[in-house]
Amino acid sequence: MRKRGAASIHVAITHALFDKAVEEKILSAGAKAVWSTTSVPHGTNAISLAGILADILRRELNE
Repeated sequence: MRKRGAASIHVAITHALFDKAVEEKILSAGAKAVWSTTSVPHGTNAISLAGILADILRRELNE
C-alpha cells in the first residue's frame, strides 16, 4: 500500500482472533495501528460494539 502512495496504514479488524505475535507482524509490515472491535477481548480493542448492539436490540424488541 505504501508503494502505491498510502501515507499511513491503519488496520481495522472485526474479531481479533490472533495473538501478540500476529499483531507485531502486522505492525512490522508497515501498519501504523491495529484496531479491533470489542467482540473478542483483545489488546487492540478500540471500537465498541455496545451502542450498535443496543440500537439493534431496541429496534428488534420494539417491533
